[in-house]
Amino acid sequence: MDKAYAYKNKRSVVMRSSSGGAFWGIAEAFFEMGRGTCYGAKFDSDFKVVHGKAKKLEECLAFQGSKYVQSDMTNCFVEVKHDLKEGKNVLFTGTPCQVAAIKKYLSRNKIDDSGLYTVDIVCHGAPGPVVWHDYINYIQNKEHSKLIKFSFRYKPHGWKGYPIYAEFENGKKYINSIKVSSYQNMFRKNLLMRESCFNCPYPGNFQSDLTISDFWGVELCMPDVSTDGGVSLILSHTEKGANLTAVMKDTEEVTMVEVRGEGYKKYNHNLLYATERPDDYDKFWNDYKNKGLKYVLYRYGGENLKDTVVFYGKSILRKTGLADKVKKMMGRA
Repeated sequence: MDKAYAYKNKRSVVMRSSSGGAFWGIAEAFFEMGRGTCYGAKFDSDFKVVHGKAKKLEECLAFQGSKYVQSDMTNCFVEVKHDLKEGKNVLFTGTPCQVAAIKKYLSRNKIDDSGLYTVDIVCHGAPGPVVWHDYINYIQNKEHSKLIKFSFRYKPHGWKGYPIYAEFENGKKYINSIKVSSYQNMFRKNLLMRESCFNCPYPGNFQSDLTISDFWGVELCMPDVSTDGGVSLILSHTEKGANLTAVMKDTEEVTMVEVRGEGYKKYNHNLLYATERPDDYDKFWNDYKNKGLKYVLYRYGGENLKDTVVFYGKSILRKTGLADKVKKMMGRA
């Protein structure tokens, strides 16, 4: 039977993580267990999302944080196979379909996977890289400068608001600005997903040893857990998963509390259901193909006056704390 945990790492880790720092806690536990390598998604120097390899914990820093783009896994499967044949333990992290794929690949090649530990995310969907690459070029051309840092979830500006951070070589920095948030806006409308994501077979059909996500609804399920900075949900599915969580520490700085019951599921939609296909999905892709990126950023991404006013209005509500008060009022109505 699965076990669920509310997890919150020490503050320095939480502030560089998308939610409660669960990945870092798992990576620490994995490397404590002995000789191994870790694989995860990272940005390369051109902000292409690729699956990389870490031989020590410090190198896993690049894998922290959300990347709302399908990662390039070129050579990754071959390297995982090589590491396992060399007798190393491997921690593989990715989307549910990537975890299922690596396990199927190893099985077909008759590779002993007893040293393989897998962690997937509760996945909202993984957009293909085409629009993202187009968007990176677009914002660099607008700024006349190379992008040097980007975060889809800039934690200093909150856990729930999905604020963007972008920094350019010319010294310009944008935080939660529409100038660098329009890709994110389209992602959150489900417009960038691959068609296959709407028919994902993995919600509720876990392929991994551990599943991690934001713990949405934690304040309702576990009101004693502080939500400051974010909280992770960890689901342990297998004996290997249990072995990893057993090494993870609940200390003065780190919170790891077992969740009783299954109430958390109703606040985490993609645990059980694939993302819904939006009504304007076909129109969006037709517009992108025929009218280009700039048009869809204006039409769907918020780069117009009306949506810009709404965008900054919501930002102010979140920053002042009024957004939560409005939600509570609406919930009581």
